[in-house]
Amino acid sequence: MGRFITAIMVLVALIAAIVVLAPKLIPVSQFKGAIEDAAGTSLGRDVAINGEINFQLFPSIALTADDVVISNPDGFEGQYFAKVARAEIGIGILPLLRREIELKQFVLMEPEIDLQRRKNGDVNWALGPAQIAAPEQTTLEQTALEQTELADETTTEPSEALSIQNATFGDVRLVDGKASYTDEASNTALKAEDVDLSIRLKSFDEPFEAEGTMIFQGAPGRLKLVIASLRALQDGSPSAVQMDAVIDQSQFGLDLEVKNSKSLTYTGDVVIDVPDLDALAGLFDVSLQDAPGFDAFSLKGQADGDTSSARIRNAAITFDAIDAAGDLGLTWSGARPKADGTLQIPTLDLRPYLPTPADDTSGFPDWSDAPMDFASLRNIDARLDISAGSVRLHGVQTSKGRMAIMIDNGRLTADIPQLALYNGSGSGRMVVNARRNTPSFAGVFNFTAIDAQPLAIDFLKNDRLLGIGALQFEFTASGASQSAIMSSVDGKGGFDLDDGAIKGLNLVKMVNAARTAYGGGKVDPAAIASAVSQARAPDDVTEYSKFLAAFNIQNGLISAPTIKLNGPYLTMTGFGEVNLPAQTIDLQLLPKVTTTPDGRNGTTYAVPIRVGGTFAEPTYSVDTQALLKSRLEKSGRNLLGRALGLDESGGEEPSDEQSVEDSAKSLLRGLLDRPSRSNDSSKKDR
Repeated sequence: MGRFITAIMVLVALIAAIVVLAPKLIPVSQFKGAIEDAAGTSLGRDVAINGEINFQLFPSIALTADDVVISNPDGFEGQYFAKVARAEIGIGILPLLRREIELKQFVLMEPEIDLQRRKNGDVNWALGPAQIAAPEQTTLEQTALEQTELADETTTEPSEALSIQNATFGDVRLVDGKASYTDEASNTALKAEDVDLSIRLKSFDEPFEAEGTMIFQGAPGRLKLVIASLRALQDGSPSAVQMDAVIDQSQFGLDLEVKNSKSLTYTGDVVIDVPDLDALAGLFDVSLQDAPGFDAFSLKGQADGDTSSARIRNAAITFDAIDAAGDLGLTWSGARPKADGTLQIPTLDLRPYLPTPADDTSGFPDWSDAPMDFASLRNIDARLDISAGSVRLHGVQTSKGRMAIMIDNGRLTADIPQLALYNGSGSGRMVVNARRNTPSFAGVFNFTAIDAQPLAIDFLKNDRLLGIGALQFEFTASGASQSAIMSSVDGKGGFDLDDGAIKGLNLVKMVNAARTAYGGGKVDPAAIASAVSQARAPDDVTEYSKFLAAFNIQNGLISAPTIKLNGPYLTMTGFGEVNLPAQTIDLQLLPKVTTTPDGRNGTTYAVPIRVGGTFAEPTYSVDTQALLKSRLEKSGRNLLGRALGLDESGGEEPSDEQSVEDSAKSLLRGLLDRPSRSNDSSKKDR
């Protein structure tokens, strides 16, 4: 018995020695060609093992191969689809007896993979067994015979070859890898380096987990990926996929159901946070125009999409200083990203995209010569329906509004069917064309029931105009700065205000004071100037029931041929110009004051007024030249009247209305101490 046990032990030792030493005794290099052919047939590509190859049988089957290269298919650039500096593969022995694979080790050292998509959609990562061409059919009989033989072959007994029932994985790693992706259709090129990735997979039916780090497009990145079932994806069935990724400062989170049938599609929750859009765009070789805005972006919602587009439902979006909610579609397969959707925005803050206003609190600021850049409109195409709680510009804030925004290759069109502004409402259309280096602008706006005081505060930088009324204007302009735009404005418009006042100016007091100063028949500029200052105290006011004007604009020069104002004891007509580029005012007004509130049955006095100065410092004065001219004309009429035996007035006086109109047309010659007369009294004087 002892000899028998000894013999058994010797046999076991011999078998163990054979298992351990056999791989070293067998010239493995002779099998390299067969391994390459088998791998090539399985992948449908040429496979070359240019370095050494070794294997062992105990304690597990292990294979190492150096410098493994998988070729590219015909028509693709580059010598290889993938290559590995060293592959280490270990397979458990006992599971093989149960027709299972236990991949104890699968380590790829310095792997490199080059993914390519051509313009026609062909890709170089479509791997599979090489297809064997079917023999040419010569006759119907031969074809029938071959089909019969094929049927006989397929109905034979099942092969005794190994049929894999399951697989488990142990140490699966990619060490110091590289990967690149090139898409000729979208002109996209991406690259990842220093890829260190660990993979955990117990079986094809259990979750696949991958976690690692890399340098993506020159920026550090981290990745954690979980796929619920690789087998489901392989079979074209849906599988849950979760991903958390960080690229530089940007974070991406996905919780999707993915299906890989004819194309890759997905649906589920998406979270994106990009604090530096320009930096992220640079990583993807997308050059954002160097213009205000497009600084940060975040998104959270439910996504449906594929590899080139996505639609986000119930989205919460932050873009720069704008918060929005709604549904948004994104497409990134073309020359520029495209966005479309319906959004609700509490506050549409457009200030980041506009030039910074001058820091001047002393009055109306000068127009800026700083360049205005709207090139960011060329970063994206869009078609958005927006409902905004308010719209913020520099110094202007509106209330609720609706607008349809379309951006097409740098041209923005905003149709505004509803906009609440200064307690009123209106509509309009605005176009900004940034397709060329010098942007152009056009707009048409119509507002009703506008509160004039907040409008004056925002645009005129004072609170002196009160009233409620309508405002209409349309314009075109071009220029790369505020000053250039103001010099190019063309257009027309007008306003019509009711039941308001002009603060800091009392025209009735001014006319009466000027009349008193002129009572001696001489024009005393100092006395008249003093009379004007008496009517310009902070608590002085000119009330009106109607104030309106119409204007035309050409090259920044506003011409107002019609200015009218009616109020208690006062009517006024006038005309003049406002120079937008120079910010100067030149208005000639003829206020007519009566001794009765409605102007009837009373004495009427009129004094020509000149409004000049600048937007920041307007001036008001009595037009003494017009007074002198009026005095000479009146003296001439009196002399002629006495010579002809007429009354002292020199003949028939025109009616009040005719006098005012003629005075305005003749540069406001001015009238003084002229009694009001009815048509009947005029006839009697004849």
